[in-house]
Amino acid sequence: LGNGAHMARGQSHPTPRLRAPEGDRPVRTDTLPAGVREAQRPWADGAKEAERVAMASKEGSKEGSESISPAEKSTPTPLSPRPSASSDPEADAEPVQLPAPSRGQDLLADYASLGLTLGAHPMALLRARAEFRRCSRAGDLGRLNHGRFVRVAGLVTGRQRPGTASGVLFLTLEDETGNTNIVVWTSVLARFRGPILGGRLLLVKGVLEREGAVIHVVAGHVSDHSERLGELRARSRDFH
Repeated sequence: LGNGAHMARGQSHPTPRLRAPEGDRPVRTDTLPAGVREAQRPWADGAKEAERVAMASKEGSKEGSESISPAEKSTPTPLSPRPSASSDPEADAEPVQLPAPSRGQDLLADYASLGLTLGAHPMALLRARAEFRRCSRAGDLGRLNHGRFVRVAGLVTGRQRPGTASGVLFLTLEDETGNTNIVVWTSVLARFRGPILGGRLLLVKGVLEREGAVIHVVAGHVSDHSERLGELRARSRDFH
């Protein structure tokens, strides 16, 4: 008999010692006493649950590694490939050098957009032409004597014919130095009506008259030179 035969009656039996089976044979728990099997059941259930969680975690990491690689996670994919310098025609094109506009082109652009210019006046560019060489500038008339014959030229900036002036027309010509007031009698208006009422650039031959600080030219002959302006559209304030 074993040690249990010498124990007093009524005492519980001690838990028998388990020896590992030889080889790879599993331990049979059905031959164990009931108390031992109950003590072993929570441990066996916990071991199975831990093994199930480990297997699930392993399968999840395997699937994640197969779907997206670390390189794909860290490197963003561009929306479109960037063209190389050789495939981009603009990268190989030489810069275009445009010539600067001339003074005449700047003048036309100013009058087209603003109706005036802060640059050179049209008469400053036309002054060297033969028909304007002998014309006096507006700024020079103050040094001339009363009753002198003069030639003046400029852009028409105003036409006025008041009802109380007995048909007399007043012109204002503008050049690079200022304005010249022109008096046109009815007889002269009848002879040169077309140029006086329709011209943009006029050349007037007449007589200088002075009354104190007031200077004007009484027109005797009027000619239209608007063709010299080309596409320039000078604006005139007309009241007649």
